[in-house]
Amino acid sequence: MTTAVCPSMPASFPTRRRLATLVVDIAGSTSLLVHHPPEVVLSVVQGFMTLVTEVASSHAGTVKDFEGDGALIYFASVKNAVRTALAIRRQLADGQCDLSCRNGPGITARMSITVGEVVVGTVGSSRRHGVALVGPSVNIGARLLKHAPLGAIIASG
Repeated sequence: MTTAVCPSMPASFPTRRRLATLVVDIAGSTSLLVHHPPEVVLSVVQGFMTLVTEVASSHAGTVKDFEGDGALIYFASVKNAVRTALAIRRQLADGQCDLSCRNGPGITARMSITVGEVVVGTVGSSRRHGVALVGPSVNIGARLLKHAPLGAIIASG
């Protein structure tokens, strides 16, 4: 079924799809704020999000949202989600973010990968709208992230 959410939004939404989602979050960001000025923390987050976006794009991923010090990325392929997570972890371990963050403190990330049916649709109004991913796998990914140790990639069954 293709119905427009509001007159100026595309009529192709909502759509049910099987997607892999990757939730990525800077581990220990509260500690960063305690030990560094906000300008340094912002440059770290900016460098991290640049790294995440570039790696995701190189593996056919789409960054849906940035939220605080994390991102939600979706993929048509589970293999690409896993490759992205491994590449992000490898680049962080190699200090890639340290350089792009103006020699800010080294960081690690927590990541979760889930796969499932989601509905992709628009939310908002004709003045401001965005894309929403709605489905249990997205919520599970956010919850799994809270249980992942520093530097870990955790995945649902």
